[in-house]
This record gives sequence, structure tokens and C-alpha cells, in this order.
Amino acid sequence: VLVAVVTNLAGVVMDSFAGQACQTAQGIVYPVLAYRLIITVCAVLAAAGFAASFFVRETRGNYLPQS
Repeated sequence: VLVAVVTNLAGVVMDSFAGQACQTAQGIVYPVLAYRLIITVCAVLAAAGFAASFFVRETRGNYLPQS
């Protein structure tokens, strides 16, 4: 689900820079700032996932609570 959200977010960012984009024969060239913003968002999400991994409890293979 997060892949779909990030992909749509990247599209929204690209659309917001559409006025500064250049149309070429091969496609559309967006400004460098648009790509930097998308990469920054991806890096922040990766860092958040990395930080969250330190708060996941290790179960040592025990998935059911001891009763």
C-alpha cells in the first residue's frame, strides 16, 4: 500500500512542477528540484522505517504468548 501512496505522491509532485517542465521529443524533463523533493521524501520514509525497526520486540521465534 505504501508503494502506491508514494507513487501517487511522486505524481502530485511532478504535476506541481509541470509549469517548469520542458517537453522534448522523448518525453518531459522536469526540474531537478522535483526529483530532489521526491528522493528526500523517500529517504525520510526509509529513515522512519529504520528508526521504527529499533522499537520492534524480538520474539526469538516465539509467536504465541506463554500461557
